[in-house]
Amino acid sequence: MRNRLDGMKEVANIGTGYAATALSSLLGANVVMDVPAARYLCMAELPRFRFAEGEEIAAVYAPLGGELSGGMFFMATTKAAAAFSAYLLEEKLKLKPHVFAESELAQSAFQEVGNLLIGAYLTALSKLTDLKCYPLVTELSIDLASAVLAEGALHLIDDEECIVMETDICLPHSTQPLDGLLLFIPDKNASVTLTQALEASCHD
Repeated sequence: MRNRLDGMKEVANIGTGYAATALSSLLGANVVMDVPAARYLCMAELPRFRFAEGEEIAAVYAPLGGELSGGMFFMATTKAAAAFSAYLLEEKLKLKPHVFAESELAQSAFQEVGNLLIGAYLTALSKLTDLKCYPLVTELSIDLASAVLAEGALHLIDDEECIVMETDICLPHSTQPLDGLLLFIPDKNASVTLTQALEASCHD
């Protein structure tokens, strides 16, 4: 248990560097990201995790291709999603959550942020484990946290655990960090492969 968790913490560390560099380039401003707290959660814990049940969140979901099958979510509150979109659309944090929920352009901008972050962490995972893994076409959903996390839990029917990485992202001119959640759900076969690869990487 300790070895595979250490491996995921290393993935989180490396992925944060990739993600911060890519986000800075995408947004045209220096972005600072905290190294995520990585942990394993069982299915029963997932719907109660992180966000308030009645809080509206935006979630980008990417099914995975390559040697690891499963999926990955990037989730943020609609307030944080609006802030990301505002930077991409050069509106400098003036975009309100209710406007984000009604704007296809803003949602597309946030989906691009989610694509980038998911890609960065999967790149880190591939480099650390030598397993080929990449995101396929992503989907965006906006709903109450309880509904989105319950949907994530449905992907765990064939397995009992998922990998959660929490991070805070600081954009320039913002006084409050934006919280984000990466949820990695390998399927049953991929979970075994990933565990073996992570444990091997800790011995290298």
